[in-house]
Amino acid sequence: MKQWIKIACSILILVCFSCASHQSPDYEKIAYKITYQTAKKLRREKGLFLCGTGGGMIDDIKIMSMAFHFYRPLAIEAFRSLLLYAVEEYLAAINGSEEVRPYLHNYPFTPNNIEIVIFLRNRDNSSLPPGEIDVAAARFGKFTYSADDVEATKQGKSWSKDVHIETFEEAVQICRRQEKERSFSTQATETSSSIS
Repeated sequence: MKQWIKIACSILILVCFSCASHQSPDYEKIAYKITYQTAKKLRREKGLFLCGTGGGMIDDIKIMSMAFHFYRPLAIEAFRSLLLYAVEEYLAAINGSEEVRPYLHNYPFTPNNIEIVIFLRNRDNSSLPPGEIDVAAARFGKFTYSADDVEATKQGKSWSKDVHIETFEEAVQICRRQEKERSFSTQATETSSSIS
C-alpha cells in the first residue's frame, strides 16, 4: 500500500510540474529574436542554414549561440572568412540592440560571449570525405577547424580531430591580409589591362 501511495504521489508531482507553464524571461525572447534575425540575414547573404540555437541565460545573458549547415565544401581560407563574417554580424546585432543591452552579462559582447558552429556538407547533403575540414567553430574567442579522423574512419569509428586552432584576433589578421592581397592583385590586373 505504501508503495502505491509513493507511486501516486510521484505521478501527481510529475503531472503538476509538467502542466505548469514555463514562461521564458523577456531577455530570452529578445536574445532569440536577435539570433533568428541574424540567422535570416546570414542565410540570405551567405547561404548558411540555421540548425540550432542556444546560450547561457540564467539570471542574465552570458552566451548566445547558433549552429548552421553550409552545403558546399570550402578551403580553410574561405571557411575562416565565412565564420568570421558570421561572428562579426552576430556581435554587431547583439551589441547594436539597445533592447538587449541591460540583460547582457557584459557589454559590449565579445567573441568570448558567442558560439557559432558551421557544419560543411556536400550539395547533396552527404558528408565530406574523412580528412577534409567539415566543421568550423567559433567558441570563447577561438576558431577551431575539425575533420573526421582518417585512421578512425578506416576502423569504422567516427572521431573528429582538430586540424587547426587560432584566436579570433589571428583569424581577423589573416582575413584582412588576404583581402589586401586580393585587392592588390585586382588593382594590378586592372592597371595592366588599362595599359594594354
